[in-house]
Amino acid sequence: MVEGHDFEEDDCKHYRMNYQTGLVFFIAGLPAFIACLVLQFL
Repeated sequence: MVEGHDFEEDDCKHYRMNYQTGLVFFIAGLPAFIACLVLQFL
């Protein structure tokens, strides 16, 4: 049923997708974080 399937390639692909998703969320949250810092020190 899973003969010939490369599990290491799947793991590598999932790791890459998780890394990219985390990076996108981090970049998306930066403007709100910076705005909070700016508003706190006004």
